[in-house]
Amino acid sequence: MKSYTRRLQTKGRIEVVASQADSGQLKIDVKDSGVGIPAAELDQLFQKYRQATNIKSSKEKRTGLGLMICKMIVDAHNGQITVENKEGKGTTFAIFCHFNPTLDLGPR
Repeated sequence: MKSYTRRLQTKGRIEVVASQADSGQLKIDVKDSGVGIPAAELDQLFQKYRQATNIKSSKEKRTGLGLMICKMIVDAHNGQITVENKEGKGTTFAIFCHFNPTLDLGPR
């Protein structure tokens, strides 16, 4: 499986790693080294128009729809999305979904 790391314009990183979970499912981890999410806000994370209060001062325009859309897509494919958070250190989202490991997705 492949991994991808991108340096952010700010002082952080985003790392994306695809692997096979113990359950046999495809697991995609999206990990950032940002400020994390306040613990009191984790239960509202996938709701429409919700944004963590510690990022609202950011100069980037945000809608609060991204995580909700991700969850809708994952749910539509009978998958699961989880979040691990360390406030002040970053957040990891893990997406688990079923896939056909014999499917050839190589170059055509």
